[in-house]
Amino acid sequence: MVQEVIAEQANTAIAPKIDWEVLTIPGEPVAPALQENGDVHGAQDNLAEALETLQEKVTIAAQLAEADPHNADLQRDLAVYYNKVGEVLVAQGDLGEALSYFRDGLAISGSLAEANPDHSDLQASWATSYGSIALVLVEQGDAAGALDAFQHARQIVVRIKSLSPDAAPIYALFEAAIIKLEVALNLTLKHERAGAVTAFQQAREIIVKLREQSPNDETLLALFDAAIAKREKALATDPGVVKPAHLDQ
Repeated sequence: MVQEVIAEQANTAIAPKIDWEVLTIPGEPVAPALQENGDVHGAQDNLAEALETLQEKVTIAAQLAEADPHNADLQRDLAVYYNKVGEVLVAQGDLGEALSYFRDGLAISGSLAEANPDHSDLQASWATSYGSIALVLVEQGDAAGALDAFQHARQIVVRIKSLSPDAAPIYALFEAAIIKLEVALNLTLKHERAGAVTAFQQAREIIVKLREQSPNDETLLALFDAAIAKREKALATDPGVVKPAHLDQ
């Protein structure tokens, strides 16, 4: 396993606008993040250190995965490391590079999930990869691209609910959040900005519940909340926004 070869996970820092409590790596101890201290420069320095550490781990994980291409655990670990590097890059504002890492992760997680349609964890990794791509596209203002990625993620989440009845309630929340985000993006594409603002607000309310109930997803959910908040603010300050539109969902 990757975690048996790679050194203990390094502490990571919180960018001031993101409540980033942990950076989880499969099979390794969860190291506490350095506490937010309001020093933007210092936080970015610590993120840079975290990025360097994770990129070293990616290199090792890639070598192990290449040496044993039929080992699903090694392949999945590599995909997760790609996603973690992407998350740090999003926190640093390097969206283009983050998108590249997320797409690398998607290629692996998608292949594994398609080969193992009844494996709920692999399906969840696939959905996370699509969600991560959607995150970047929301940040970049690509409503159509983000909508497509969210639709793929939701289809997988629906499948996971049937595969894991015990986990169905939490995945139902994920599905509800995605649906609201799809509504917001559809309204954005229709230039119905007020309605989009309302739907984004509703999505953020669900994300608050998810962050309470799914602590292992805290990092990605925090990044999502920050991205949605920025998009919501941009729409709300548009001079054309007068009042919320009626939402059917």
